[in-house]
Order: sequence, then C-alpha cells, then structure tokens
Amino acid sequence: MVRYITGTFNRGVIRHRLLGDGAVSSLKELRFLDQNNYALMYPTLVIGLGGTGARATRSLKRLVERYFRSRGCEVPPVIRYLVIDTEDLRNLPGEEPLAPDEYINLGSDFDANRVVEYMEQTEGLYESIREWWTSSGHDAGRIRVKNGAGQMRDIGRLALFVGYQQLVERLKATVAQIQSVANLQKSQQILSTVGMRPDSSPQVWLVGSLCGGTGAGIFLDVAYLMRDLLQTRSTFLPNGIFVLPQAFMPALAGKVDLQRRIQANAYASLLELSELMNSADRGKFEFYPDQQNRVALESAFARRAELPVHSEALATRAVPDTYARDRSRAGGGSSAGGGNGDESRSRLRPSSVPFDRVFLVDQENEGSITWSSMDSVTDMVAQSLLVNIVYRQQIEWEERNIYFTETYPGIPNGWRHFNSLGASSMVLLHGEEQDQYTLALQRHLCQVLIEGARRRLPDGTYDDEVLGSRLDEVVEAIGPARLLAELTPVDLGARMGGRRPTVPGRVEWERAARYHEYLRSELRVVRQDEIGRLAESLPGVGVAIRERLERAIEDRAWEICRNQGLVAARTWVGALATEIDKSAAELRQAGAEEGGHGRHAEREQRLSDDALGQIESRGNALRRIDGIRGSIFEYPIRAGLWLWARVRGRGTDLDRLYDEADRRMRAEFDARARQALAREAAQIAYALLGSRGQQRDRAVISRLEALLAERQADVQTLSSELDEEIVGIKRRLAARRGDSIIEGRVVSDIIDAPDEISREHVVDDLREVLRTEFLGDLRTRLIEAFGPTLAWQRTDLRARLREQAVAVYVRWLSQTTEQYAADGIKADAGQLQMKIRQSRALVNYTREVRADDLCPHLRRLFVADARTFLGRFGAALAEEGFAAADCYGTRNPLRVDVYQAVYGLPASLLTHVDEYGRVYEELFAKAERGQACPLHLHRSWNTRATQPSAGVLS
Repeated sequence: MVRYITGTFNRGVIRHRLLGDGAVSSLKELRFLDQNNYALMYPTLVIGLGGTGARATRSLKRLVERYFRSRGCEVPPVIRYLVIDTEDLRNLPGEEPLAPDEYINLGSDFDANRVVEYMEQTEGLYESIREWWTSSGHDAGRIRVKNGAGQMRDIGRLALFVGYQQLVERLKATVAQIQSVANLQKSQQILSTVGMRPDSSPQVWLVGSLCGGTGAGIFLDVAYLMRDLLQTRSTFLPNGIFVLPQAFMPALAGKVDLQRRIQANAYASLLELSELMNSADRGKFEFYPDQQNRVALESAFARRAELPVHSEALATRAVPDTYARDRSRAGGGSSAGGGNGDESRSRLRPSSVPFDRVFLVDQENEGSITWSSMDSVTDMVAQSLLVNIVYRQQIEWEERNIYFTETYPGIPNGWRHFNSLGASSMVLLHGEEQDQYTLALQRHLCQVLIEGARRRLPDGTYDDEVLGSRLDEVVEAIGPARLLAELTPVDLGARMGGRRPTVPGRVEWERAARYHEYLRSELRVVRQDEIGRLAESLPGVGVAIRERLERAIEDRAWEICRNQGLVAARTWVGALATEIDKSAAELRQAGAEEGGHGRHAEREQRLSDDALGQIESRGNALRRIDGIRGSIFEYPIRAGLWLWARVRGRGTDLDRLYDEADRRMRAEFDARARQALAREAAQIAYALLGSRGQQRDRAVISRLEALLAERQADVQTLSSELDEEIVGIKRRLAARRGDSIIEGRVVSDIIDAPDEISREHVVDDLREVLRTEFLGDLRTRLIEAFGPTLAWQRTDLRARLREQAVAVYVRWLSQTTEQYAADGIKADAGQLQMKIRQSRALVNYTREVRADDLCPHLRRLFVADARTFLGRFGAALAEEGFAAADCYGTRNPLRVDVYQAVYGLPASLLTHVDEYGRVYEELFAKAERGQACPLHLHRSWNTRATQPSAGVLS
C-alpha cells in the first residue's frame, strides 16, 4: 500500500511515465508532439434508438466516464448522448442515469389510430405521412404508442413524424453544443493533458437494433436527418451499429411469434439498407413535416384542377412544376401501384447514402465465442464505441486504406456491403473498485455536510475553528443596545434641544411670562413634533435594519454550514433564536406604556410641570410687586415673598427655574423617544423570529430552522442510500471469484486492492486528499448547493457530491499513476489471447466461406508502452494475426484496449439470413392480404413488384 500513502510525486517523472518509451514519448522528447501532432478526437454524438440503443448508450456513458476518470481528467463536453425512444425516461437503480436533455420520448401516449383516421379523412393533413403510410394490416387495438411501438416498424416511424419538430430541435441543439466554441475550448484544455485535441468535424453514431419497432422504424429517417444537419458542419456521414435477431433469442425463448416478428423486421431492414447504401436514392425519405406547407399547397392545386370547370383557361391550368407529384398517390395510402412518383420533380434534399459505415453485431463472434445475454452484446457495442471515440484517428487511417485502395475478390463495390466490429479491454482499477471509492467519498462528503470538516488537534481544538464560546458579531448585532443605537438618529439630540429666549427690558415679571410661554407653548410643541417625526421614520429604518440583519444571519448560517456542518448551523440558529427572543422580550418591556421609559417620562413630565408652575407663580408675585414699585413696602414685601417661597421649597431664581423645567422636559421627551425606539426594535426582533403576528414562513429564523432541518433530513436520506450502494459493492467484491480476464466479460476489470482492508486504506487516503487539497474549494461550492436562493433537490446534491468525489479520486489517481505506469497491467500470454479472441467482430457468418479469406480485417491494440508490450507478447499477438504496426502507444497506463473489425461482409453470408428470409416472405405475404402489419417503411416497398433489393439479400 505504499502507493496509497506516499506523498506527492515528482510531476515531471509522472509525465515521463505516462508517455512511456514508445513512439509518443519519442515525439515528445524531440519536441515534435506539438499542437499539430496531438492525436485527434472527433466531437461525437451517440444516438441510441429504441430500447437496445438506450442500453448501449447508458453502458457507453459509464465507460466513457471511467475512461477519462482513469486518465485524471473529466469527460470533455464534446461527447454527447441522445436516446430516442417511444417510452418515458426511467433511470433505474444500477443503471447509468440519463439526463432529461439526453432523452426524447416520441411516443407521449399519442393515438396512432386517430392520426391515421384524420389523415385518411382530410386531404392536405399529414401529407408527409401519407407519402409513405400503408394503411392495411394493422390491429387497431395495438397502435397506441405509449410503452414502445409493439414491434411494428411503421408505427415507430409514425411516432417520429408526430414528434418530428421536437426531435429536430433537440438534434440541432445537441449538434450546436458539440460544436460551440466554449465547449471546443474547454475540451482542448482537458484533452491536452492526455496528448489529444478535439477536431472541429463531429462524428455521429446511431446505435439500435433492426428487430423491433422503434429503432428499426426510425433509423433511416434519423440517419438522413443527421446527414442534412452535418452536411455543412462535418466531413462525415452518420455511422450505424445495429443488433441482429440472434442476440435477442435467449430472452425470447418460447415466444415464437415475437421471434418470427423480429426476424422478419431484421430482414426487411437489411433489404432497405442494401438498396439505399448502393443506390444513393433518398426519394422515399424526402418529405418531412417541415415540408407540410409545400405538400398542403400541392394538394390545393390538385383539388382545384379536379373541380368542374366552365372555361378552357381554368380547365387547362396545371400544377406548378415546383409542386408537381405523382397524381396516382394524391389519394392516400390505398394505392396499390406504389412507385416513387414523378422522377423529374424538384428535390428539396440532395441524394445520398444514409450511412458512412453500417456495422452489424450479433450474439456470436468470429472466434466462436457466444455472449450469453443482451447485456453482454450491448457492452460489446459500448466498448467498440468507446474505442472509436478515443482512438478514432488511428482506426480511420486504416479504414481509408480499406475503402479506397483494397479490392475484394468477387465482390464488386464490396465496401458498400456491411461491416462488423468488436472490442475488449483490460482495465486497472476494477470498475466496482472505482465506484466504491467515489461512493465512499460521497458518503464522507455527506458526513462533512452534517458534522463539518474539522479535524481535531492534539490539544483538543479544531484546525478550522469558526465558532467560539463567545457570542459572535451577529449575536451582538441583535442585542437591545445595538438595535437602539442603530435606530436612533444621529441628530436627534440636536433636534430635541432648545435655547433660552432673550427678553428685552428689565421687567422681571415679563421675563417670567416669556419663559413660561416658551416652555409650555413652543418648546414642548417642537419636541412633540420631533417625537412624531421619529415615530413616522422608524418603520422604514427598521425594515432596512431587519433586511441587513437577515442577510447577515443567512450568510453566517451558511458559512457555519460550510465550515462546521448542518448540526453546528442548526445549533447556532437555535442559540441565536434564544438571544433574539431575550432581546425582543426586553425591548417589548421597555417600550410598553407601563415600562421603564413610560414611567420615567411621566415622572419627568410632572417635575417639568412643577417647574413651570413655579415660574408662573414667581411671575405672578413679581407682577404684584411691580404694582407697588417705588413704595416703602416694595422691599419688605419682596423679602417676605422670598422667605415664604423658601419655607415652601419653591424657587425664586427664574433662570434656574427655566433650566430645571427645560431639563425635565428634555428628559421626558428623551424617555418617550427611547420608548418609541424600543417598540420598533421589538418589532424588528419579532420579525426575525417570525412570531406574534408576523408571517412566520417569511421570517429568517423560522425559515432557516425549517430549511436546515430539511437539508439535514435529505442529506441523511442520501447517506442511507449511499450506504446501501456501498454495502452492495462490497458484497459483490467479496464474492468475486476467478479471473476477470477469462470470465467472458468484454471489459475485464483488474482489482488493484486485493482485500477489503486494502480498499479501506485507499478510502482513508482519499479522505486525506479531500481534507488537504479540496476543502477550500469544497466549502466554496457547498454554498451553491445549500444557499437559500437555489432551487435545491436531493438529486442535485447527489450530482454535486458525485462531481466533487470524482475530482478527489482523479487527484489521488494522478498522484499514484507513477507506480501504475511502472508496474503495467500484468497478464500472461494466454490471458491476452483470450482478450483478443473476445474482441473479434461480433457477427455470425456461414462457415462455407470464411470472412478472413473474403473481406479485409482491421486489428488494433492500444497500450501505454507499445515497445515493451510487443517485446513481452509479440509471439502471442502474431498467432492472432496482429503485426507490430497494429500496436499503438497511448498515455494511459491503466488499460489495454483491443479492437477488431471486418469490412465488406455481404448480408448473404450471415449464418441465419436464410431463416430470416423465409419468415420475412411468410409475413410479407400475410401483409399483402391485410392479415399482418406491413414490414417496410414505405408503401411502395410493401408492394411485391417494388420490394427493396427485389426482396432477396443476394
């Protein structure tokens, strides 16, 4: 386990090890491996047709992800998938999931009977369907498309025409994504690390079977549609890989009718392919619903010409040449003559063969190895597609030789015939090992989300401590003192102040009267108005403060969630709610009428009124004294009044009395201002809590409490699901016996960690990589998954955790690749020969004529160090027909890929083709009599005189 626990390796050494010692390494050392010498990878769209295509596409998607993951990078965005079927999308447990934009359902439970009924009763409607539809032979109860096309090819094609616009828009969008500048640039960055670069011309692969209703019903139309989309974008035509009936026979044991139907469908499809691949005439695949206006206008001209006429000019009016077509077919599908119509009519789409290459695959390969199930066959198809995606350039070089320079004895234009292919691989690490590691990382990330990513240090503290024992700044911000301070206007004191009025003259009683009038009538009104204005402005200020506090609380909660987990965040929110409740209660008490501020205001008002009374009393006394001013009694009376005031405790100094009254009035209104501020602060606190009449679902505390509780429940549910998957993988790994290379699997995964303890060491190492190198990035990304504004679902979190787990796994793998490159994949000669035999073309052909003697073969082996590999296994490779030129060096020390293909194979050499032909003839005769649904996709082909390829594969 040294490789799992050692430190970071020298990256220069790693790069040298990855390049190996073969041709690629030599080019790099001589500085010839520049941008122009990097291996090309063509942008690829894989279209799965029907159920078989969906299986193969899911398997391919998993293989592609594992391939690029094992090379230390993500999947480039120029590899895209699209499954076209007549069923709803269902991602079952254990299957590679397809995204909604990777699936299109043509069925949508439409009523095919209704479409046919409207078409036959209304001229000009569904003319594009009328062009090819054969109306007889259908069981009216069977053509409602919901869960497949029921093995009826024309019903599958009918579903395509009904959902045509949806399909074309999705195809256009997908091709645009493949060729977008942003995706090409990102792919170039990804692929440059593994000695590849993307080309600008996309390639398209259609995968399905020729046996059912959906795939066999739409494969030609989809090929022509893609051909039209690619004609200005690519130098390639679509490629097709199609499964033959024998692969389905084990699953259909005892179901004779279904067996016969798929055999007849396959033979009919091969007849159509044989004709179209050799004649390049697409007359039967010209008219689609996007031409509905053209056909409807044509019908209008035809209908007008048939009306009784009263003038020669009107009677001789002809249908314009642009819209001319065979009038014998204008009436719909009841015509028995069929035919292609007027050959001189203008064609809206250029003639072309539908496919560049057509590969047929079956249950048994050229090495007489039989695959036991349909899953094994689709795995082979997926593996062949993977090799064609990542090694396309090396395969294409030889194919060009075969197509343009080879001659096939006895087969004129042999390259127009069919081909077959096969592939196998030895992969380190075991696929389920990789899944266990990434699942274990996802499980650990769930634990990080719940409990945080802190590591306990020897002193008992944590290395990323965020919360302390003290209340943090958010808790302090919702305290009564802070809330009141933020609500209080800065200039409130200045606005509440006043100054002593100046009184001209020296008459004391006038000064007393002026003081009394100013204090009671002017200054009190001013302060009352200020209190009113304060009360009016506080709600607006309170809303701004509450919104700011809500943002601060949310930011702090999600920050704690990122750093210390959901549990810590919920604990903090609960503690914050307690503090807010305390503050709210204190502020509510302070703002009550009988609270401290209210009582203080009343007391100060009484004292102020008393001071005003003293000023008024002193003024009255002074007024009376002023009446005897100058008499001998003035001063005795003054002295007596002064003495009486002192005995009663009343003031006689007007300035002091004014100051006392002003101070008491100021204290009164200060108390009333604090009372208003306390009331508003209490409202803010209660609004944060969501209680006492507030909208609870909109309050930040109640919202966070509910949201965090929901998040924790979802993460715990996800953790349980991951635990179940991990247990299942561990059980399968523990029960594994024998040698994966010779078990008959197309992709033979080699286990690197031999036992559960070793694998747990790997998991621990991965967790350490997460903590030391990914924690910062993880914390940044987690807010995106847990933030309050994201429409969050558990499936979204699963996807994010999976992406993060793969990134950690890739980083770990890049650090351990040096050891893998040094070790290589250990296999003896016998095991390698078994893999080569498994990779032979997956097709049955008659043993009277061997394809080896008749058709050219392509053989390729892709390995990290081709020179060393040839030195070790050269003899074994030669026995299987491989030459030194067939071995290509790659930068991937974690796998060996073998690919073989055969070209120009006539359909007449297929082992069971005669049996298919007999069943086809029987069902074709029944269809002619209306006793069975049609076999072909065009009504002229369903007429014996105009059968494709004259009805025989010769």
